[in-house]
Amino acid sequence: MVNFFDWVINTPSKLELRRKYRDLTAKLTPYQRKIKSREICRSIFANFKLPKNSIIAGYIPFKNEVDISLLMSLYHESGYRLCLPVIENKDFPLAFWEYAPGMELKKNKHYGFFEPKIPAEVLPDMVITPLVAFDAACNRLGQGAGFYDRTLNHLSGFKDFIAIAPAFSIQQTAYIKVEKFDYTLDAIITEKRIFIAEERLLG
Repeated sequence: MVNFFDWVINTPSKLELRRKYRDLTAKLTPYQRKIKSREICRSIFANFKLPKNSIIAGYIPFKNEVDISLLMSLYHESGYRLCLPVIENKDFPLAFWEYAPGMELKKNKHYGFFEPKIPAEVLPDMVITPLVAFDAACNRLGQGAGFYDRTLNHLSGFKDFIAIAPAFSIQQTAYIKVEKFDYTLDAIITEKRIFIAEERLLG
């Protein structure tokens, strides 16, 4: 039998995990990505309801991330306010600017993300984050720049909010090593099931 601690020591590095799971999601066909994304969006909308006028931070999908455009439209039509992350300084937490479906966006010239053109900063009550991979304990592996970990840790110092991530089931890995500034999400939602962080339930 493999010793658990030996197994953890020999788990793939985060760089290796990123390569592996980027390759896996890249192999999904556009049709598969569309169908799975819509299933995930419907699951999130059905299971994560906030008080009316709550502010929800989403994202515009980058490369092969789950497309949450349906979810953003559903929340918007139900009276929720929306926002998107904005990179104002690569060393600072993300800002969140108000957004509505159909609003004109601009492309961040350094990172390629789409952001609102008009600055209207808000603080979200729920943050929906993209990811590259995840484990069953709701640990998230992002693109590697640390934007979301930095931002969620910063927000948690002065505001109550929940942080969730949509993911394809093929993005699940056995274990992600949690480092000092990594932020564990409240929930991760795939097309097959919902993962809830145990420590959040106990808290």
